[in-house]
Amino acid sequence: MDRANSQAESEYVIRFGGPGQPSIPRYTRYNDNCIQHDRICILTFPLQPASEKWTVLDNQKRRPNYPYLRARYGHHVVQPTGRTEPMRFEEFLNSMEAGEEIYLRDWHLLRECQKEGDEESFYTTPQWVADDWLNAYLDTDGDDDYRFVYMGASGTCTTLHVDVFNSFSWSANICGIKKWTFFPPFQSAYLTNARGDTIADIRTASPTEFPAFHMHTTPIIIYQRPGELVFVPSRWYHQVENIGETISINHNWCNARNIDTIFENLETDLAYIRNAIGEHRIEMGEDEWDPHCQMMLRANNAGFGYEMLWDFLVFHAGRLLMLKDQGRHRSSVPPWEDEDAVADGMKKVTALWARLMKDEWAALHPTSDEHLALFRRLEYEVLTQDQRRSAALTGTDCELLC
Repeated sequence: MDRANSQAESEYVIRFGGPGQPSIPRYTRYNDNCIQHDRICILTFPLQPASEKWTVLDNQKRRPNYPYLRARYGHHVVQPTGRTEPMRFEEFLNSMEAGEEIYLRDWHLLRECQKEGDEESFYTTPQWVADDWLNAYLDTDGDDDYRFVYMGASGTCTTLHVDVFNSFSWSANICGIKKWTFFPPFQSAYLTNARGDTIADIRTASPTEFPAFHMHTTPIIIYQRPGELVFVPSRWYHQVENIGETISINHNWCNARNIDTIFENLETDLAYIRNAIGEHRIEMGEDEWDPHCQMMLRANNAGFGYEMLWDFLVFHAGRLLMLKDQGRHRSSVPPWEDEDAVADGMKKVTALWARLMKDEWAALHPTSDEHLALFRRLEYEVLTQDQRRSAALTGTDCELLC
C-alpha cells in the first residue's frame, strides 16, 4: 500500500474484529463511528452457515464447495454477466470449476428460496446492518428485494459505479479475495470526461480522455478476505475485482441516516429530466408530461420514482407510529427501534413528506384522507417530542443555573 492510500484509509476506513484490531463494538458505537460519519467499515464476522457450508478448505484456503452448491441450488436458473441466455446454476458451477472466467451478479437467491417454500436460511443479517428500511418496505409484497449473491471466477470484476439511488451497501465475503477501489464522494467530479461520461473501468481509463482521474484522485484500496464484511456508505464510487474463486452475499439498504440522500438524488435527477425535455411540455400536456418524467426517473433509478418514494414514506410512517405505540409494552427492542431511534426516524420521514408535498408532482397526485391523517399524526408526534426535548433541556439549564 502506498503512503497516499495509507493516509486515506486511516481517515476514511475503520476495522473491527480482526487480528490486532479493536473488538466489534455494540450497535450504537458502530453507528456513531461508521454510519453517522460515512466511513467505510470492515468487520471480521463470517456469515453462517454459508461460510461453512458453501466452502471447503483446500491448501489452507477456502474455495467453493461445488458438490454442495450443485446439490442444494443447482436447479435454480441464473443469468451470468455478459451472457445472452440464462442457464441452470449447475451449468454455471461446471463452467466456473472448469476455469472459465464467468461471473454471476445480483442473484436473488434468498428470495427465490423463500418463494419455493425453502425455509433453510443460509445467513442472518448482522445486527450492525440490520436497520434496513429498503428491504423491509419491499418485503411487503415479496416481488423484489435488494439482497444478492455474487459468485465469480478469478479476474472477474464489477466495474466502477455508485450504488443504486445512493443507497448504502454491505458485502460479506464467503471465499476468495475482493480488491475494492474506493473514491470519496468529493472526488466524483474527477471520474468523468469532458462530455460528462463516467469512467467505465478504472483499469483502462485513458489519461488523455480522463486526465482529472489520473491527476487528482486518491483511491482507497482494500483487500477483503473471507469472513470480512465491508460497509459502503452512500455516494462512494467503487470498483471490485475478484481474486480467486469468489462468493459474497451483498445487500443494498437504507434507513433514517441516508433517506434524505436518496431523495436528493431523485430530486436532482427529476429536475434534470424536466429541464432536458421541457420544450415538449406544452404539446404533451400535463396528463402526459408528468407520467413521462416519472417513467424516465424510474428508468434511471432501478424503478424508484416518486410513486415508489411515496409508498415507501407511507409504509415507514405507519411502521414508526406502530413502534412508538408499542414502545411501553415491548420487553426488549433492538437499538435501532428504541425510543430515540424511532423519534429520529419519524422526524426524517416527516421532513421528506413535507418536501415531497412542495413538488409539482404532489398537485397531480392528491393525498387520500387516510394518508393525510397518518402524516398529520406523525407531524404531531414530532412536534410533541421536540417540545419535550426542549423542556428537558430547559430544565437541565435551570438546574445548572440554580
